[in-house]
Amino acid sequence: MAERYIPHSNSPVEMRRAIQQLEIALSDLEDISVPSYAAGEDIEAGMPLYMPADGKLYHARADDLDKSEVCGVASGSASEGGQVEVVMAGIVSLENWTDAIGAVELTAGTIYYLAETGGLTAVVPTTINDAFMLVGRALSVNDLEVLPGRPTKL
Repeated sequence: MAERYIPHSNSPVEMRRAIQQLEIALSDLEDISVPSYAAGEDIEAGMPLYMPADGKLYHARADDLDKSEVCGVASGSASEGGQVEVVMAGIVSLENWTDAIGAVELTAGTIYYLAETGGLTAVVPTTINDAFMLVGRALSVNDLEVLPGRPTKL
């Protein structure tokens, strides 16, 4: 990785050098791949997932605290035992979000939460004893910025 450079003046030369260093750092990020793990069940693209001690991925759901800690969102589909790619932080881009939200497109600017029985919902969860779990924010109708944290019991 390139040396980190922060300009300490308004010099155009220093600003250009800082921009070049930023370009190098960003190009390093393009080489990062999305990890894949074994699917513990059939997984659909766009679904929020959790990973228990067995190291496999399963559908997360808000009505079961043990299954509510979202580790990421599936960027593709996989059959049980197959490999599924999961975006743990970053952007998931899909042309069709039907499996996750029940509609083809996200609503840009909307915050999405873990739904009670799995998938994503734009409705703020309020059911007592369910988990409140923010999953991400729609940047556009196709792009979800994944921002999982820790679930909170309601």
